[in-house]
Amino acid sequence: ALEEAGVQVTETDEPLFEGCDGALVAPLAVGGQLFGVLNLEYEQGGPGDRDADAPLLYQLANHAALGVRNVRSFEELTTLKNYLEDLVKNANALILVVNRCREVIVWNAALVKLTGFAREEVVGDDLLDFVPLEERRSLEEILLRGFAGEAVAGYETRLLRADGGEVRAAAGFRDVVTRRGPSAFGLFSCSKSTNEMNYAAQKFARVVMGSN
Repeated sequence: ALEEAGVQVTETDEPLFEGCDGALVAPLAVGGQLFGVLNLEYEQGGPGDRDADAPLLYQLANHAALGVRNVRSFEELTTLKNYLEDLVKNANALILVVNRCREVIVWNAALVKLTGFAREEVVGDDLLDFVPLEERRSLEEILLRGFAGEAVAGYETRLLRADGGEVRAAAGFRDVVTRRGPSAFGLFSCSKSTNEMNYAAQKFARVVMGSN
């Protein structure tokens, strides 16, 4: 198949460039993945010893392959991170994330549409500032339960609207735990079912927040 595609398979390292009579080729491969080859060629009558150069070339190829894999993994992770961020921001479900100081760090498009508050008006502020006074104590208790590791489902509250009105919302809260330990970094709130919320919170923590 390789020959049909125009690639010649040889049992020895053959030089590709004119004026060279020797070559040393090392694969750029890690974990069964081939990223390319590292090719060293020797000019006719020029300096160089294949046997002496081989260990260094193979070592260099291993380091280069690791670098290529890490760059590719980072690019794939960045792509996935951006995709999930867009998914969270533009989901039809009401999704918000707060840190342990109750500061809002995610306020998605569904909440913008529901309340009229833009992300820029909410992110960084205390979540309690966006619920009526009589609802704040109840919500604060829910947040404390969530930070303690309890998954809270079916919680109903009222949210303030930018036009001065109020709107009722039902949601659940799930803790978001980082690689640094069991202490919750924040709380993930979503109007989806508990199983969907647990999966979404875990995915959000692993990718968007940089957690394992």
